Amino acid sequence: MAWNALPDDLQDPSLSADNFRKTLKTHLFRNALGRLAKLEALLNALYKFKTYLLTYLQYLLVNSFTYLVLLVIQNLQQQFHLLALTVMTEQLRQTDPESNKNIT
Repeated sequence: MAWNALPDDLQDPSLSADNFRKTLKTHLFRNALGRLAKLEALLNALYKFKTYLLTYLQYLLVNSFTYLVLLVIQNLQQQFHLLALTVMTEQLRQTDPESNKNIT
């Protein structure tokens, strides 16, 4: 079975043992280099994918943090607005208690 997987030039019965050995080494070395190149390409693709994922996660984290900061600021603005209304209402009550009975 392994014999049939060899290229035709290695299956030539007229090859001497020394030439067969040298040609087989060359064939195996080229085959290994081809596999090594494919492995290197795969590793490069995985590295690029890892870099993409890390960049995307960083983007998500920054956007999530920005969104949370905006929510906190919005909440603080609402609380400040309510506090300002409360202070203004209290000031109106203190200045003229009779005209502001309906203010709550």
